[in-house]
Amino acid sequence: MSITGVPVAALPAESKGYSVTRNVYRPDGTDADLRKARQSDLFVVVIKGARTDPSQAAQTLVVDLLPAGFEIETATVSKGRSTTDYSWLPELTEASYTEERDDRFVAALDLKAGVKDFTLAYVVRAVTAGEFTYPALVIEDMYDPETTGRTAMGKLTVAPR
Repeated sequence: MSITGVPVAALPAESKGYSVTRNVYRPDGTDADLRKARQSDLFVVVIKGARTDPSQAAQTLVVDLLPAGFEIETATVSKGRSTTDYSWLPELTEASYTEERDDRFVAALDLKAGVKDFTLAYVVRAVTAGEFTYPALVIEDMYDPETTGRTAMGKLTVAPR
């Protein structure tokens, strides 16, 4: 039997082998208040994750859905290769694959045995005015789908310039 439908309420955060957080900052490293975003504002999205059992190597997939009204500016934040100074960022984990799609940021990580924590970052721009929901970020072990983590959904407002 299979059932399809839309949940009545947003799904809560989940941690089954991974814990994950998503924080949004202004390009200078200060916290961003997404309820006061304006069209053309740039933001840096920082994803921090941890595995509860780092004893085995894992191939990890991170999928961060974008809220409507946002577009990815760059999927790879690099210290030293940009006109913007991101020196305030923590040490970033090297992804084996990143992709910027219209509606999501995708990264694949090859986490070696003993590696517990990882950090990713990418830049988005607010392009459309309105009130939007920030979908949950989902992370999973590609070869053990029971090992997952998810953030809660959030609200944001983009005001016209």
